[in-house]
Amino acid sequence: MTKSTERPMQSALEAGEAKLPLLFQEFSAMMAFFPVPIASLQALVPDRRLKLVPFRPGFSVVGIACLQYEKCDLGPYNEVGVFFPVRFRPKLNLPLIPLLFEESFKDMGAYIHRLPVTTQAALDAGKKFWGYPKFIADIEFTETSGWKTCRWTEGNQLVLELSTQILKPGPVRRRVIRTFSVLEGQLLATTFEEEGSLQATRKPDAARLSFGSHPHAEEIKAWKLQPRAIETRFFTQVQGRLNAAHSAEPVLAP
Repeated sequence: MTKSTERPMQSALEAGEAKLPLLFQEFSAMMAFFPVPIASLQALVPDRRLKLVPFRPGFSVVGIACLQYEKCDLGPYNEVGVFFPVRFRPKLNLPLIPLLFEESFKDMGAYIHRLPVTTQAALDAGKKFWGYPKFIADIEFTETSGWKTCRWTEGNQLVLELSTQILKPGPVRRRVIRTFSVLEGQLLATTFEEEGSLQATRKPDAARLSFGSHPHAEEIKAWKLQPRAIETRFFTQVQGRLNAAHSAEPVLAP
């Protein structure tokens, strides 16, 4: 479990005076997307303006992201994100294409369903400023034989374990990612700007996902995820900035 290091931002959080954006000076990540029946997720999306992006008829996808923040304004910590690709009030909810060319759709983003973290500072900031569904968990990373593994446990119970092939560094890219969350009953949109090496593959054997018996694991298993990933992504030497959240309606309204 990553130990927190006292930083000026942490003190400011305690005083309620933190400055945004939140800066991430160095981090790495691994991510995989798995097909899931749309009917399994529909009730979990909290706002009818958000539409799950179809992968194929009757199916959308769930993303599992595992992140190691080595240097950031909150000190080092680890994080796992369980999220659903969605669009905000799309005029036409196209299948597949927004998943392949997400940066071409300004209404595209990730609705964050679960977001465990390893430090109190990361939890406090995420809940206070963005309404992210954060909670404390144990998240550990290991590397062996060309694979990197993220293990999420709570109270000595396994929630999930995601392993991905360690892909060769890709070209340095700049991306803007949008997240959706709910704070005090208001749907918020937030942009995260990142720059770093990204490599992706659509080989279905590039990711392995397994579950334990923790209630969070049982919830995800009940969605009936298909076991073969449709895409795996590997990020290294990334820098980023998490901007202030804004109401989704004026920012993204057609």
